[in-house]
Amino acid sequence: MLIAAQKKIYIVDKFPEASTSLVHDINTNFAPIAEMVNLEDTTTVNHLVSQSDVVLNASGIGMYPHMDETPISKEVLRPHQIVFDATYNPLKTRLLQEAESIGCKILNGLGMVIHQGAIQFKLWTGKEEPVEAMTTSINKIITEMQK
Repeated sequence: MLIAAQKKIYIVDKFPEASTSLVHDINTNFAPIAEMVNLEDTTTVNHLVSQSDVVLNASGIGMYPHMDETPISKEVLRPHQIVFDATYNPLKTRLLQEAESIGCKILNGLGMVIHQGAIQFKLWTGKEEPVEAMTTSINKIITEMQK
């Protein structure tokens, strides 16, 4: 999970090895703005989420088949926030539904997965990306999985 607040990026992860590397890369290559936060310190995590402008969930929590789960309690979200969930199945995770219900701007990961695939297609084949066809296909797959 990535939390952006007051010109800082707070990274919370249950696998700190990867996150430590990300914090180092951000601080070294961009600006000294990233900081690790211990996932077990829920008081700090909740405080930072409530004070943030952007909340990004890339944990997979809330994705099929664990659709009843959410990484963040609705009580710490605020209406002014942008909440992005990298998940695309379901299109609106519990996190996104709860965020939307209090007025947050929400985004899911569908566009991200389509455009990553499109770029990979072009790199591998040298041909123009079939974004429209990819969008149609992934929507069909997601619809079928939700039946």
